[in-house]
Amino acid sequence: MSNTVKYQVTKCIGYSGKNAAKTWIASITGSDAQYGFRREFVETKCSDDEQRDEMLRARRKGKGSWIETADVCVGLYEIATADGRIYRIVYVKDGEVVGMKTDIDRATAMAKLMTAGESFESARIATRKPSTKAS
Repeated sequence: MSNTVKYQVTKCIGYSGKNAAKTWIASITGSDAQYGFRREFVETKCSDDEQRDEMLRARRKGKGSWIETADVCVGLYEIATADGRIYRIVYVKDGEVVGMKTDIDRATAMAKLMTAGESFESARIATRKPSTKAS
């Protein structure tokens, strides 16, 4: 069993438009009046030799793209891509660490609860949608 989930971002240099956007993976640790979320940026690395070679080639030429990966543990995450921001909840389900997509509204609600002193797990449970299963 893995204690982490892998997420990837594409890094680019030498482009304009949406490919020039900065990409990152950040752990959301609460709310922030100025930026919306209090973030701790996660270090990403080239996942294999092929991506490392692409990164070195792009830096040498001044133009190109490559993929970087991060292993993240339980928490709330924001992933900034060229297409926008994605929010992920990483939690333990049936003894396994899993990741699920969420929306900005739930991420914001969870961040506010964490700022108020709630743990990540209590914020996750408090903001989940009620089950629609029939009894």
